[in-house]
Amino acid sequence: MRKHIIFLFLCCICSLKSFASTPDTVRYLTESDTILIVKNEYGEKIYTHTIKEGQTLWSLARFYGLKPEELKRFNTIYDDKVFSPGEKIRIPIPNKAIIRFESPNVNKSELLPVCYVVKRGDTMFGIAQRDYKMPIDTLVKRNNLEGKPLQPGQILHTGWMSKKGIPDSLQNHKAYISYDKDSRAAVDFEKERRRYNERGPVVWKDEKKSKGRRKMAAVLHDKARVGKVIEIYNPSNKRKVYAKVIGRIPSGAYDPSIIAVLTEYTAQLLGAKDKKFFVEIKYK
Repeated sequence: MRKHIIFLFLCCICSLKSFASTPDTVRYLTESDTILIVKNEYGEKIYTHTIKEGQTLWSLARFYGLKPEELKRFNTIYDDKVFSPGEKIRIPIPNKAIIRFESPNVNKSELLPVCYVVKRGDTMFGIAQRDYKMPIDTLVKRNNLEGKPLQPGQILHTGWMSKKGIPDSLQNHKAYISYDKDSRAAVDFEKERRRYNERGPVVWKDEKKSKGRRKMAAVLHDKARVGKVIEIYNPSNKRKVYAKVIGRIPSGAYDPSIIAVLTEYTAQLLGAKDKKFFVEIKYK
């Protein structure tokens, strides 16, 4: 009996070694792909990846230098969802993973083009110097834009990215978790000087009718300035969200005790189990 157990143990070890040495043969990006970038509400660069046969959330996270939990939170996934080919998932692309300048040492056969989709309000200065840290002249010349104004929806070639994915050393994980203390929203919150504290019940709005719209950590609040970011803390599970104030609470629409109305996405980030729940709010 003892020999039999030892034999099974050795077989398990051999199987694990064999599995570990087997390379991932699934292709995540091909020569025909273009990394089409859009910006979310916090100015972060987002690429929408279409799931292919054999790809899982775990393998996709590893390919793009993220942890599975980080990718799940970024896409508001709260269960062990199994993806089917053709489904889409949003990927944060760090600036460090984008090769912005041509060089003799760069092998373009190993790279894919990175393009940016212009949004309303974008300027050449903002895209080139703030978003991509490159000279305006480089962006203008690369896209033949001399004397031409930008148009919403216009696609600009901004650089290249490796077909082999993104090393985790280049991913700034925390910058893409909307309720993390190092997120863009949290940084905006800390810029404000004076701070106010508020406790009380909040409710969240069902957003099923707005299917297809961009998910956003946002809130209706009567005291904080519209356009500013507030901190919302759920003491029942110790989750924290930094959300943007997008308007005032409609008069007479809710119980007077309600201190804020959240988007469904914000409530999900806070782990809300009930339509009405208690929070602590800080705003400046």
